[in-house]
Amino acid sequence: MATPQLNAFGQEIKPLCFTRAEDELLALGYPHLRRLVNGHPDDGKKADAKARTAATNHKQLLTYRVEWPRGVAERFVRLSPNDWFQDWQAREPAPPELGVAAPAGTVSEDEARAILAHAVPFHGCNHGLRVRAVDFLLEQMVGTEVAVDAILSVLEQLPAARFCAEDTPDRQLAGHVLNVGHMLLRLTPSRREHHRARLEALWDTHHQGSKAWEVMMALDRVLHGAKAFVGWTGYDYLEWHLHVLDDVQHLRDVIADKATVYGALDVRFVYLAGPEVLVLTRKHRPAAAEVPMSLTDIGMINHPNAVAFFLEYVGRSSAKDLPVQWLRTHQELARPIVERAAKGSGAASEKAKIVLAAMDG
Repeated sequence: MATPQLNAFGQEIKPLCFTRAEDELLALGYPHLRRLVNGHPDDGKKADAKARTAATNHKQLLTYRVEWPRGVAERFVRLSPNDWFQDWQAREPAPPELGVAAPAGTVSEDEARAILAHAVPFHGCNHGLRVRAVDFLLEQMVGTEVAVDAILSVLEQLPAARFCAEDTPDRQLAGHVLNVGHMLLRLTPSRREHHRARLEALWDTHHQGSKAWEVMMALDRVLHGAKAFVGWTGYDYLEWHLHVLDDVQHLRDVIADKATVYGALDVRFVYLAGPEVLVLTRKHRPAAAEVPMSLTDIGMINHPNAVAFFLEYVGRSSAKDLPVQWLRTHQELARPIVERAAKGSGAASEKAKIVLAAMDG
């Protein structure tokens, strides 16, 4: 058996994708990170308007998702210390201050810490894209070590009630914990263990023998992998299992379980449990709004199971023309599989014939 190739942080670089760069990106925890793009068309005169749109409109967050124009990102994080911004269910119109231009320019370490000092303690019931965007963008701007330390420093100062309160969901605080779990992948082994020890100390201090509390559940998952789900009952969201790094069979069972609730199909699961997961999903499919994102990410995977996955989406309005484009681009892999499907019958055969016509056109 070949010796696994590791990146600078000790994470395995697995040969799953069409390019080495994509394999390296998956090893870093993609898509649970953000990257800053210099010279993006949305910077310049558009940057301020785009930042304010991202701060108030979920669709703009989906548009940028991982790769953000640097100028837009700098303005966006400076808009985030605002209670309306932090409240994903804000039902009133955005306040005037979110309509005022935010300054661009490099975000300093002190500024990043101040932004997180406001964001982390906010009590909200959803770990939404805004929370992820702010945490991961600041990580990219000031470095993983600073971002992790800043979030943990806030957590260590919170009162015990925030770790055990039962009255209302505290998923936003839990979300910051889960984000730290992803950031740990991008630290050297020694720094990762240092910060894991801080998380363990929080667990030891506040754990009361129950997994009923949102924040304690997040700590449990980040620290204890598959063991955190032993005896678990209730809703089971696929994304909750992203921190199970130690049990491939657990992940495959969860992905195949008809009771598991899917939002998107995260390509991180392919990294963790192999391309086999693409055929274990059975009737589970991403929500319509998440289909383009899921297809874009699964499109990184160089495997026959990815071909079958894309072929299924041919002709679906939620997928637009992404499946046919991908199958044409990767004809060397896809054509033999598509040709076999075309010889069959039913809807799958008709979709395959559409793809072959596009390939030959």
